[in-house]
Amino acid sequence: MKTVSEVSKDLGVSKQTIYKKINSQLKVELKKHIKKGSKGIEIAEKGIEIIKQSLNDEVSTFQPVVENELLVQLNRMIESLENQLITKDNQLSTMQKQSENMQILMLGLQQQNQLLLEGSSGSEVKEKRNFFFWNRSK
Repeated sequence: MKTVSEVSKDLGVSKQTIYKKINSQLKVELKKHIKKGSKGIEIAEKGIEIIKQSLNDEVSTFQPVVENELLVQLNRMIESLENQLITKDNQLSTMQKQSENMQILMLGLQQQNQLLLEGSSGSEVKEKRNFFFWNRSK
């Protein structure tokens, strides 16, 4: 026979859990295996086994529910992260297109500037020739 404190320590649960089992959940099943002693309520080995089995049953029924909830949350998180990746991929693609367009525009501007510089250099030379030529003719 063990006390409620000893049983709770052995099973790794609180004393309140053991008292709940004794007073309500397993009252009928444990009736024969419990007695009040000088240290409080004492439980026989068979009663401890009944409580232990009840705790294992609770854990086994609780565990799939928790696992299912975790799976649902993880799936939601994965879906959210996949959507974020798709959005980021689209943003990167847009930025790459903008960068390519900017490079094309810059190349076009450089070519225009080059043409303008070549055109102005040629016309300056013509003006200088004309200027000197005009001066010579007088």
